[in-house]
Amino acid sequence: MHGEPVHVVGTVSVIDDGPYEETRPTHGGTRFYNDGKRVLFNTTDGMTILLTSKRSGNTAREQMYSMGINPEDYRIVVAKGVSSPRPAYQPIAAEIIIVNSPGVTSADLDPFKFHNRRIPLYPFEEPDYTP
Repeated sequence: MHGEPVHVVGTVSVIDDGPYEETRPTHGGTRFYNDGKRVLFNTTDGMTILLTSKRSGNTAREQMYSMGINPEDYRIVVAKGVSSPRPAYQPIAAEIIIVNSPGVTSADLDPFKFHNRRIPLYPFEEPDYTP
């Protein structure tokens, strides 16, 4: 949807088409997943990329563990999503950095036009609490 295709060179190290089960906390409480056919791709410049044939969020660390990836062994793990990766990755992350991308899942609400919303509404206005 956004951006041009990227050319990468590397090696496919794992091909998998099995579902997996996550028993740790996840966004939405999902336990059973099926990402379709999955491929673990290692680029020649040292990146590890997990590709899925079905649209799939990254809400469960088991998605990586089941492919032989141990995210704790990496300095940086990129997990697309404003809030969905947090329950899975916050327990192992030294820091979470929010990065905006184009589209409807942006963490920056300023570009969106909201109609018929109540005022005040956090985070647009600070709430006024009366004890």
